[in-house]
Amino acid sequence: MQIKLKVLVNSYITYWRSDELEFYRSQSSLADAIKKATLAVDACDKRQSHQRRLQQRAMEEGRDALMQCKKAVDNAKSFDELHSIVERAVLPIAGLGELYAYDTALRIEARLCSYPTPHLLISS
Repeated sequence: MQIKLKVLVNSYITYWRSDELEFYRSQSSLADAIKKATLAVDACDKRQSHQRRLQQRAMEEGRDALMQCKKAVDNAKSFDELHSIVERAVLPIAGLGELYAYDTALRIEARLCSYPTPHLLISS
């Protein structure tokens, strides 16, 4: 049963999430990627379904906080460093939690494309 779960998760990551991340990768600037990632919008300019319960105002505060860290985001050398920057910027905002921080960092990382992403697949 556990092997099936790993296969399902890896399939999701490879086929569905790669399409989602391509949208963020294709943003014309880091600022655009940060804005879209923090507001959790997709290619149709709609909010990602699993983040629909987040308050718009909190997400806008997250956007503003992360835009102030844009230089640090651009200089991040790894996903862990980027994730830490995002966490420091958004976790103090009421209504934004760890999943939001991780998802936002992952979306922004797609735009940066400057380092490998070993965390994307679950190993067997």
